[in-house]
Amino acid sequence: MVAVATLACSLVTVLGLLVTTTEEGGVRRTLDAVPAERTAVRVAVDSPTGTVAETRDTIDRALRELLGETAGATPTGSAVSAIEDVGGIAGADAADDAAGSDRVLAYAGEYDDRDARAELVAGSWGAVPTDGGELEAAVPEAAASALGLGVGSTVELPARGDATATVRVVGLYRAVDPGGAAWLDDPLQGRGDDPAFPEPDASFAELVHAVGPLIVAGGALDAADVRVETVDLALQPTFDRVTVAGLDPLVARLGDADAGITRAAGDVGQSVAYSSGVAEAVAGASAALTVTRATVAVAGLLLAVLALAAIAQAGRLLADARDAERRLLAARGASRRQVIALAGLEAAVLGALVAGISPLVAALGYRGLAALPAMRAAGMPTSSGVPVGAVLTAVAVAALLAAVLLAPALRRTDDEDPAAGRAGVARLARSGIDLALLVLAGLGIAQLVAYRSASASTGEAPAGLDPILVAAPVVVLVAVAALAVRLVPLVARGLGALAARARGSVLPLAAWELARRGRRTTAAVLLLSLALAVCTFGVTFLHTWRISQEDQAAVAVGPAARVVADPRAEVGQSARLADAAGRADGAAADGGVEPVLRRPMRVDGAPAGDPAEGGVGTSAQVLGLSSGARAMIADGRGGAAGGTRIEELLRGSSRTREDAGVALPDGTRGLAATIRAGDAAAPLADVRVRIAAVVEDPRGLLAVVDLGDAPADGSTVEVAGALDGGGDGGGDDGADGTAAAGVDGLRLVGLRTEVVGGRDADTSSERAAEVLLGGIAARVGGGADPADPLADATAAPLDDAAVTDAVAGWGGVSVDPAARPPVVEPAPAGWQVRLPVLVPPDASTRTAVTLLVAWVPVQLVDAVIPTALADGLGVDPGMALDLGIGGVRVTVTVAGDAPLVPGSATSEALAAGASGLAGAGAATTVVVDGPSLARVLIQRGATGALVDEWWAGSGGLATTGAGADPVVTRAALARDLQEAPLRVATPTALLLAIVAAGILAAAGFALHTVASLRARRTDLAHLRAVGVAARGVVGLVAVEALILTVLGALGGIVAGLATALAVGPLVAVSPGGTAPVPAVEVHVPWLAIGLLPAGLAVVLALVVTAVARAQQAVRPAELLRAGGGE
Repeated sequence: MVAVATLACSLVTVLGLLVTTTEEGGVRRTLDAVPAERTAVRVAVDSPTGTVAETRDTIDRALRELLGETAGATPTGSAVSAIEDVGGIAGADAADDAAGSDRVLAYAGEYDDRDARAELVAGSWGAVPTDGGELEAAVPEAAASALGLGVGSTVELPARGDATATVRVVGLYRAVDPGGAAWLDDPLQGRGDDPAFPEPDASFAELVHAVGPLIVAGGALDAADVRVETVDLALQPTFDRVTVAGLDPLVARLGDADAGITRAAGDVGQSVAYSSGVAEAVAGASAALTVTRATVAVAGLLLAVLALAAIAQAGRLLADARDAERRLLAARGASRRQVIALAGLEAAVLGALVAGISPLVAALGYRGLAALPAMRAAGMPTSSGVPVGAVLTAVAVAALLAAVLLAPALRRTDDEDPAAGRAGVARLARSGIDLALLVLAGLGIAQLVAYRSASASTGEAPAGLDPILVAAPVVVLVAVAALAVRLVPLVARGLGALAARARGSVLPLAAWELARRGRRTTAAVLLLSLALAVCTFGVTFLHTWRISQEDQAAVAVGPAARVVADPRAEVGQSARLADAAGRADGAAADGGVEPVLRRPMRVDGAPAGDPAEGGVGTSAQVLGLSSGARAMIADGRGGAAGGTRIEELLRGSSRTREDAGVALPDGTRGLAATIRAGDAAAPLADVRVRIAAVVEDPRGLLAVVDLGDAPADGSTVEVAGALDGGGDGGGDDGADGTAAAGVDGLRLVGLRTEVVGGRDADTSSERAAEVLLGGIAARVGGGADPADPLADATAAPLDDAAVTDAVAGWGGVSVDPAARPPVVEPAPAGWQVRLPVLVPPDASTRTAVTLLVAWVPVQLVDAVIPTALADGLGVDPGMALDLGIGGVRVTVTVAGDAPLVPGSATSEALAAGASGLAGAGAATTVVVDGPSLARVLIQRGATGALVDEWWAGSGGLATTGAGADPVVTRAALARDLQEAPLRVATPTALLLAIVAAGILAAAGFALHTVASLRARRTDLAHLRAVGVAARGVVGLVAVEALILTVLGALGGIVAGLATALAVGPLVAVSPGGTAPVPAVEVHVPWLAIGLLPAGLAVVLALVVTAVARAQQAVRPAELLRAGGGE
């Protein structure tokens, strides 16, 4: 009995250890896993009132007050002076003639990350001036070349008031990755020199010559008293000291961060701008913690109820065993107080023993849980120690055990005397309890249906645990199990009636025994039913929960794998990924790679006469999918939820012309051509024509490759352009040879011209011109210099006949819908393509773009919109909508609606889901035919490669060396949703409850059998004395045990399944505590459930074997002469 109680207490305690140990580490590891750019805190102070040092100190204090224990190192950043006129630059006038201005603007800056954003090419970096000395600075190499500056040159930079600061050039530098992330806030984006820079704060657009930044040492601006325009500071929070207790206060502070920073900083500048995603990350961690707590609390309550039943049964059996002793003591004169004192002493000793052993056993049990693969993958601590909470839990359970042991001694001896009329009252009370449990179960289900979660929610985030919602599944399970137990007397009476007509003595005796010891039998069946109900519910819920995470991952990701497109090397990336996918899938049909467009959009309205009103301004995202990409979302739960419907509605939407392009040789790195724009007899002053080629790869990717420009004066110019600006795309060339060898399977499918006029262009009227192209050639081979991939490439001229024949079937398109599309005419001798263009009268303020394309110009794009959006806009199939996509107006025809769009989760949402936060959800998404959208965008003037993501039909892409391309797979996200630091406690707690239920069921059943045999030794001896063989006694015990097992198994499995079916879909929620997408479907693991009765059969066999051996040693005569052995 002590062993069973200790086991029950230890199991409850180990669950508490699991919760306390995983929560703290889970929160820290979850927040550490969030990408640094999402949690970085940035503060920009415009026109600071004090010095740079004072501004930095003020913002540092404000950030530490805001972030508390998560504040990391001192904020780093930059201080930049105002862009103002400088003087003392010799030769600046000549340098500025092209810009039409004799002014030069410059600005200085000090940067904490100077060495990461710039490299010194001459001289040295400056030092802080002392005693009013000159301000030493390094200037951009391009600015020095344009202005004739060198090491030792000086310029005059405005200081505070009317003063000036003399700046001495001590070094020249070159920006690292100009235009990259480090230079996003720089006025010149790291270019260093811009001869036509729009003057800041000017009423009219005035182009001036601007250079900068002049990089100075930290503290130099203060020392030279230069007026600072902006101080930008950034701080990276650290989460190694975050505690669960401090999480909610941190969420509250970050929720009011804008106002908090302003209040704390005071009058530090004209304005203070705060930006960071740390509030969303911390709030997501808090929400995920609450959701996990809710599920773990359900498992904990199930385990607690089961442990209570086991302890109650053990205490009752011990009390029954002590009943004869208490009666003997009372008969020999012991007072009731003395009997109670003796029982209390025994209960206290046993309780103390259990309380002392259980925490140590629980600590060992946690070590076993920490060794599970999921716990190791989540980085959970391998040991927990014995914290105070574990000791308190053990003491509480031990006190409950002591109370159960003491309760029989406190009852009067006539409590169960039928003559006293109390048995009927007890039965009525039990019936009332059963009815109350059923009512509570119904209320709990109703509450879960209303909240769709076991946590109380306010808005979109769970606010905390609701005890009623958490207890609802447990109440439902206990109510169903208790209802099943109430059938035991009916079954016993039925067996008695059946046994009365049976031949033999075993079945009648077994039925009589079950009816005679109804209370003990009911207790045994209740424990067995509860244990099996917990096992069944746990196994079913865990299986359902895991499949739900897989379904959520499938709908969020869409295809088996996704890769974000490299914005600088899409064409090379396409070939590289296709090669990797082919190696991963053995060139399987579903292992291909498809280009996908994912872009923000807005419903701009509908054409005249369309009844869809009220849609203007609705924001969403558009997803351009090819037929191959749509097939990737047409299966599984995602297909059933909407992917299949999308595929059916858009089937046949891609309208392409076969073999309309010109094949390019394998290994192509770029294109070259000879162009002539305009007429030498009538040149167009200050007008240039930029030419680009449109190429298509075997995966359907369209890319606009810039070749260069030429003046519209009739001169002949050689132009050339590289695919992606380089063949490697920043990837790992060692992964495959595709990038190093160029790209195979390309086709030339279009040509693009853009007319650009300068300020001296003639704006009197529209003028016609023509652009001639000849000598179109592919550039193949080479690639030794990544900075200039065409430097050593060789030309592979395209066949003149192939080009002219193909272009003859192309169509002309004008980006300006009001302009006439160009008419394709044969090129004169010696040229391959002739393209007429129009120079608009306002060419100096806008460009004119015309194209020749191999496809039939697309006017309308088929689209599938979400059902909710269709209902909100009142849109029916066949109607047209105007979408604003990246500043381009695209008209779509609504082919239909779908309730759900698999793959609609953005990369940011997937990253949040992978870290265990609430974020892998879907965005409102309109699905269109991808190739049609790409063609329309090109027709509207888009440049570059028309791809934002790559979709692959197999997750094997993630393991086959896809270079530097990060791959997101459905399988990986599903694993993260189950094993993320804040998620792993859910399956572990359920697994613990399942194992604990099995152990307690076996232990309780064995304890009941042993106690029953001990109490019936005299009865069994009488049976042996009247001639019943030992084999008959064993059969009797076996039949009784079999009846109890069948009753408990049926009642428990039915109760567990009923509970899982009723509340499982309501408790299995998303990481954010909301209803999962797609909805949860209960999956019953019949094989696992079938193993439960099999396990009981093994226990039953062991019990029968033990009884058989015990009966071999029984001597009935000796036992009866000794008075029954009591």
